Amino acid sequence: MDIFDLLEQEHRGIIALIEKLEKTAQPEQRVVLVRELELLVVPHARAEQGSMYPFLKRRDKMLGEVVEAEAEHELAEHLLHDLSTCDPASEIWNDKFHALKDHLVQHFKLEETSLFVAARKILDTNETTMLSEQLPRAKEGFLKGMR
Repeated sequence: MDIFDLLEQEHRGIIALIEKLEKTAQPEQRVVLVRELELLVVPHARAEQGSMYPFLKRRDKMLGEVVEAEAEHELAEHLLHDLSTCDPASEIWNDKFHALKDHLVQHFKLEETSLFVAARKILDTNETTMLSEQLPRAKEGFLKGMR
């Protein structure tokens, strides 16, 4: 499994948790699930930015896409923070949840259909292997910092 397969697998896990959260009406359970979502999304985004994105930024063809993806990560973290600080029983929570969901779904789609496709063509086997090994370690480091 290479870095792209790992990231796509994480995307599926995040989407599954979002779907579970969407079906949850109990405020207490929403709080728990939002925290779980934070523990998936933030380390995922930061590890991606710390491992794969720097490699891709060095490729002129990829710079624009990577800068856009980084901005999308920043927005996702902001939306997630807003959701985590909002009353989970309120209508505003629902609005914030749907904004986050829509943003993440669109971001994952863009990464998987554009950024990853281009990156697979640019990175050689050694780079892909190295990044595939580096990503889980980077993610674990960010996760430890959040606990």
